[in-house]
Amino acid sequence: MIVAALRLSASSLALAGAVLAIEAPAAAATTTYADITGAVGYSSNPRDEVNGQSSGFGRLSIFGLHQWESATGTTTLSGYGENTSYLRDYGSTQIFYVKGHTEQQLSPTISMFGDLNFSGDVAGQLSNRLTNVPSQPPPPESGSPLPPADNRPDTFGLSGREYRLDGHVGTSIRTGPRGTVSASVGAERLMFAGVNSPPSYNIYIGSVGYSHQVSERTSLGGTVYLQRQDFQAGEYTNIANPTVTAHFLLSETLSAEAGAGVLLIHEHRQDLDNDSTAESFSGELCNEGANSRVCGRIARDAQSALGAPFGNQSGQTALTTTASADYYRRLSANETLQASLSAVRYSATEVVAGEKFSTTYISAVIGYDRRIGRRFYTGVSVGARKLSRPGTNPDVDVNGYLYLRYHFGAL
Repeated sequence: MIVAALRLSASSLALAGAVLAIEAPAAAATTTYADITGAVGYSSNPRDEVNGQSSGFGRLSIFGLHQWESATGTTTLSGYGENTSYLRDYGSTQIFYVKGHTEQQLSPTISMFGDLNFSGDVAGQLSNRLTNVPSQPPPPESGSPLPPADNRPDTFGLSGREYRLDGHVGTSIRTGPRGTVSASVGAERLMFAGVNSPPSYNIYIGSVGYSHQVSERTSLGGTVYLQRQDFQAGEYTNIANPTVTAHFLLSETLSAEAGAGVLLIHEHRQDLDNDSTAESFSGELCNEGANSRVCGRIARDAQSALGAPFGNQSGQTALTTTASADYYRRLSANETLQASLSAVRYSATEVVAGEKFSTTYISAVIGYDRRIGRRFYTGVSVGARKLSRPGTNPDVDVNGYLYLRYHFGAL
C-alpha cells in the first residue's frame, strides 16, 4: 500500500505545474514589482572550506514578484538571482531560486494548494540571505504538508553546487461542521555538482490526514506521511510517519501548531535490508501584528540523504532535525528590520564504516533597510555560518555588505 501511494506522487510536478498555470480571473487584483540591488561586502570563508580564504566582493542581485488575488484565492510567482564577484580566489558565483505557490477555494467545502520550486545554491549561501524585498514582509505560504525547509542545504559537504526541483499539490475537504480531511502528493529531485559530490536522488511523498475542531480556537487530528527515497543502483528507502497533530489559536495574533509521531524506516542498500524506528516531531509558534511578524519552528523527519564523501557508496537516509526563527518589523514608514536564524542537524540511521555520521549547520543573518527616495533604498546585512562535521571543521564564515536598491513597479 505504501509503494502504491508513493507512486501517485510521481506525477506531482506535472500536476503542480498545471495548477500554477491557472489563469486568474479578469477581475483579480494583481501586484507586480522587481528590485535590483548593488552591494559591496566582505566574507571570511565564502565556500565554508577548511583553511578558506577571506575576500571582498561586489554583488548584483534581483528579486521579482507577481501576485494574483481573487475572490477564490491567491497565486504568487517570485524569484531571486544574484552574481557575486570576489576579489581573490573564488571568481564569480551565482545562486538563485524560482517559486510558484497557489491557494484556491474551489467550493465552500473544498480548497487546494500547489507549489513548484527550483533553486541553485553554492556552499549553502542561500540560507544566509534575506532575499525578499526588505520593505515588506515575505508573503506567507500555508498548506504545505511538511515543515518549511526553504533554502536548507541537503548534504554534509557544502563546498559544491546543489540544485533542488520540487513540487507539491494538495487538497482540504470539510466533511462536516467540525471535520476536515486533507491529502497531498509531491516529488523532489536533488542534484549535485563539484568534486566528491554525492549522487543525485529523488524523493516522492504523500500524506493523508484528518483534523477535528474541538473548539473555536483548537483543532486536533492525525496525519500519515509516506515517503520513498530512490538512490542509484536500485537502492531505496521507504518511510511511514504516522503523527498526531494539534493547532491552537492562542490570540488574535498568536497561533501554534504541534505534531508528534514515529518514523518507520525500511532501507534497501547494497542488497541488504534494514528496519529502524525514530521519533518525529514538529512545532511552530507565530505572532503576526500590523507591523511585525515573528515565527519559530522546530521539526524532525527523515527527508534528507547522506552521500558518497562520508563512507557511503550511494545513498543512505538521514534523520533531519531543523530549528528556525524569522523576525520582521517595520520600524517606521521608511525603515524595516529583518532577522533569520536556522539550524539543521543530519544524523545517520545506521553505522557506516564503523561510524554513525552526523553534522550540524547553523546560519544567522540580520538586515536593516531604509528608503532614501521614492524608489531608492539603502541598507546593511550581516550574517554568519558555521558547519560542524566529522573530521576537521571549516572556519566560521562571517560576512556583511552595504547595498543600494532600486524598486520597479508597485510601491
